[in-house]
Amino acid sequence: EARGFKVIDATCPIVTAVQKIAVQLENDGYQVVIFGHRNHPEARATVAYTDHGFIIETLEEAQALPHYEKLASIAQTTVLQADYVDLVEVLRTKADHYEDRGRICGWTLHAQDEAVALASSVEMMVVVGGRDSSNTIQLVRVSEPHCPTLHIETVDELTVEMFAGRSVVGLAAGASTRESDIAAVISFLEAIPAAVPSLVEA
Repeated sequence: EARGFKVIDATCPIVTAVQKIAVQLENDGYQVVIFGHRNHPEARATVAYTDHGFIIETLEEAQALPHYEKLASIAQTTVLQADYVDLVEVLRTKADHYEDRGRICGWTLHAQDEAVALASSVEMMVVVGGRDSSNTIQLVRVSEPHCPTLHIETVDELTVEMFAGRSVVGLAAGASTRESDIAAVISFLEAIPAAVPSLVEA
């Protein structure tokens, strides 16, 4: 701005809201805990808005926490809902006054639900997205219990042999996956005579 450039803040409004909640909770005297991945930019940025907040990644870490007078939890917006619910149950026992202020992205929840429904009805899933993408990783996690699941970044990782004996293949994609990458995977699957791809586009 000092050099005359126009700056556009493209931060997701849900993420911005979570950061404001973290600040307010700390101002109200709560120890703030962020459930997420320590190396994820969103979780790290949220912690940076607080003076004493910290990130926890597992139930074991939650169980090891001391008892607080006032404790509040928020969540990285792309974590798995079921994981956060389990965490909340542990944290409730760790404070005299506990506040659950987790806000998981609605798109993330919808995509996870759609992936579960699709994975339950196909013989194999392909999930396209970055290996460091939290929301993509969660799509893989929710799909794996229902059918064999491949996590790829580009179509170049696929071979025809991977789909031997499969007649119906489901496809899901992470939030930031390029449309061209999704289209390339669809074209690949459609070229396999036995594979009939279904798509959950995210």
